[in-house]
Amino acid sequence: HIDTALEILNKPRRLFCFLPPVSKEELERYKELIIAHITLLNNPQDAENYMRLADFYYLEKEYRKTLIVLQELVKYDPESPVIQEFLGRVYFRLDDYLNAINHLEAAVRNDPQDEILFQNLGVAYFKAGQFEKAKNAFLDASHINGIKPEIFYLLGRTYMELGNLKAAVQNFKNALHLDPAHSQAMEFL
Repeated sequence: HIDTALEILNKPRRLFCFLPPVSKEELERYKELIIAHITLLNNPQDAENYMRLADFYYLEKEYRKTLIVLQELVKYDPESPVIQEFLGRVYFRLDDYLNAINHLEAAVRNDPQDEILFQNLGVAYFKAGQFEKAKNAFLDASHINGIKPEIFYLLGRTYMELGNLKAAVQNFKNALHLDPAHSQAMEFL
C-alpha cells in the first residue's frame, strides 16, 4: 500500500485537477501523512505514528483532527505527560480552557519538574479566569529553574487581575530588569 501511495504522489502530473500544485516540502509532508495513516492501518497501536499524525494536523492548524488522533493515542498511555500536555495545548487552541486545564494538570502530576508545563497550566488558568491558581502555577514554574522574564511578566498580568497593582508593577519591573527589551512588560508600565 505504501509503495502505491508513494508512486501516485511522485508522478509529475497532478492527479486531480481541482487540487492546486504543492511545493516539494508540502509533498514530503503529505507523503509522511500517508505513510503514517497506512502504517496505523497495519499496526493500530503504533504510538510513534499517532504522534506523527498529531504533529502534522497540529502544524496545519487542524486542531479537531489533532484531538481525534490524540484521544486515540492516550488510550494506550494515559499517564504520559507528553500526550497530556499535547492534549492540553490542543484544547487551549480550541478555547476549551477547562479541558486544557484537566490535561495540563495530569501532565504536571506525571512530570512535576517541568517548568514549561507549570507555565502552560498557569496560562490556561489565567484564560479560564482562575487567577489565584494561575499565580500559584507561575510561582511553581519559577521554583523549578529560577524565575525568567516571561514568568515575571505573567505574574504581573495575574497580579493585575487579582487587583494587586503594587505586585504587578514590581513583576513587570523585574521582567524588564532581566530583559530590557521585553515589550509586553513595557506595555504595562
